[in-house]
Amino acid sequence: MAQPQPVEAPFISERLTWDEICQRYPDEWVIVVAIQPVDPPNQMDEGDEVDNVCCVPIEDCTAVVVAHGKNRKNLSPKIKALQQHHPGLGAFFTGRLIPPAYELVMP
Repeated sequence: MAQPQPVEAPFISERLTWDEICQRYPDEWVIVVAIQPVDPPNQMDEGDEVDNVCCVPIEDCTAVVVAHGKNRKNLSPKIKALQQHHPGLGAFFTGRLIPPAYELVMP
């Protein structure tokens, strides 16, 4: 009889600003949920998530980190599993997207 595989406990951080996320998880991919603007519109109640998160840059939001790692590909299974429960999920990189060598070639 096959032994049951251990289930990884979900990782959940407290609500953080984008700057705090970048400090805790430098140069990593982070999967965030419960994205809220730092200065929410007047019609939002405490705890409401933004329906259309693209209207506010992530730098102006707070969020809860549910997964993180150096390689986005390794996070794909977690992203797929979390999407069912968190439709407002986002995947972001906390480091530089343009390699430093590119700046030497194209100032």
